[in-house]
Amino acid sequence: MGLAWAQYQSDAALVGPRACPKPAAYWREAPWPVRQLFLGGRLRPEAELRALLRRADASEPARFVQNLIAVKLSLAAGAEPSAAVGIVLEAERRFAEAPPLLADALEAYTQHRYTPGCRR
Repeated sequence: MGLAWAQYQSDAALVGPRACPKPAAYWREAPWPVRQLFLGGRLRPEAELRALLRRADASEPARFVQNLIAVKLSLAAGAEPSAAVGIVLEAERRFAEAPPLLADALEAYTQHRYTPGCRR
């Protein structure tokens, strides 16, 4: 897990209290803690990722991708990683499938269901 964990570390995670995860809607316009992310096995630039977040597509694959981006950005911004890292690793492993249950788990993380110190 060392290499995967390193992907989510940022300076924000090293100082002060942990940030709360943010949902996909937040990240559509908010400043990002990183300029690119690994998604689906390749490095993607911010512009491409923002376009994916802004898509009005309500399909399960789109919801899966948007929630995965939101979780990764939340982790990069310093959100509590313990409940999310395993879900993110499984989501990347099964990226092409975009399973609805993983989309639900990713969304639950951004809705603070796994971070009791954060408010809904």
